[in-house]
Amino acid sequence: MHKLTPYPTGSIREVATVALPLMISALSINLMMALNRYNLAHYSIDAVNAAAFVDMLCFVFHFSLMGITAIAEVFAGQYYGSSSYENVPIAVWQMIWLSLLTAVIFSIFGNYGGHLAIPENIQKDALPYFKWMMSFVFMHPLITALASFFIAQGKSKIIFWTSILSNVFCFMLSYQLINGGPISAPLGAEGAAIATVIAQTAQAITLFIVFLSKKNRQTYHTHHAYFNLYHFKECIKIGAPNGVNYVIEYGGWALIAGVLTIRGKDFMTVRTIAQTLFILLGFISNGIQKTIIALCSNLIGSNQLELVHKTLRSATIFMLLISITTIIPLCINIEYIATIFLGLKLPSDVLHEVAKAAYGISLFFILDSLAWIFIATLTSGGDTRFVMLMNTSASWTCVVIPGYIWLRYLPCDPSSLWVHLSPLYAFVNLTGLYLRYRSKKWQNKIVDANFGNYA
Repeated sequence: MHKLTPYPTGSIREVATVALPLMISALSINLMMALNRYNLAHYSIDAVNAAAFVDMLCFVFHFSLMGITAIAEVFAGQYYGSSSYENVPIAVWQMIWLSLLTAVIFSIFGNYGGHLAIPENIQKDALPYFKWMMSFVFMHPLITALASFFIAQGKSKIIFWTSILSNVFCFMLSYQLINGGPISAPLGAEGAAIATVIAQTAQAITLFIVFLSKKNRQTYHTHHAYFNLYHFKECIKIGAPNGVNYVIEYGGWALIAGVLTIRGKDFMTVRTIAQTLFILLGFISNGIQKTIIALCSNLIGSNQLELVHKTLRSATIFMLLISITTIIPLCINIEYIATIFLGLKLPSDVLHEVAKAAYGISLFFILDSLAWIFIATLTSGGDTRFVMLMNTSASWTCVVIPGYIWLRYLPCDPSSLWVHLSPLYAFVNLTGLYLRYRSKKWQNKIVDANFGNYA
């Protein structure tokens, strides 16, 4: 086995060494999205609410595809763990091709599908934003596929630096394009979308250049850019449940977002703040998921399943420390943060609802971050079908169906969904995933990464 770090296998230091750069890079991405919201909020509250709605629609597609392309990390990690270096980029290339194949579909939908997907009352600000964001949805899965090559080897610093630089550039450019400046007239929400697309493209190109570097070509044969139907189908077979999971789960959240839009501006504003918290705090689960997939895939590839439990125990301790030190301060200061985020435009009753929502979201994130440890472990073993069934059933039975009924037909506050239903969903999901891990049934689903090579 080629170790990912110099520290003992399964130790907290090993987990932290891989996870922290990934978390910080994810935080930079999420922070730039939040800062784009900040720029838009000071430009127009209607613009930021429109962007928040479109983002939820886009999340359905880019997370579903990312769920599939991220499976490249499982195969790359197992090959790396078994020292079969020339096979590491096999799955990576298949997922690159998948991302590029979807570009045409999303371009058509982005240019012609906006009027069908967006409520009429927000189309003025939402349509230009939708055109750019939906047309380039494939960039997220493409970056995920490229990143999986590096993360599988524990080389998370390249992801860290490309994320930081691209997102700093995104923030600077979005400020100019949203508000107007030397390079452009004020473009509002459309300007934020253009800046995001340019920054993502720059990051993808940078990762691709490093991926094809001389060292990687010699060691890993990364220049073997063949499309192979058999390998492609194997990746889809394991990754498709992840993609379906995201479509169903985020489709449910998009349905709820539409109902909140109908309920009025206060509900939309609380939703926007809540969604921004999800964006900001998502770096925790994002980083730990990629870390556990990399570590567990390497352990599986080197036939060291007995060390998986030690790794998860270390990850749980690390995750609780990160979650508590991050979430509690944010929860305590949420009214102050919301005031800064939306300036002085929020009345006190709405700020109170935002504060209530923050407490529910904080509890959700602590539970959800722990759930992602088990999601990553089951994914490393190829048990993605159970993950799909657990996530989708928990989200629809705990949030989407009761939330839809509550919001449409019963009295409720703008914070009700976030205070009561979100934590319930996280708890049910965590419980089901933990029981699946303890049953060891996921070990019967372990994928065989040695499904051939390009020869």
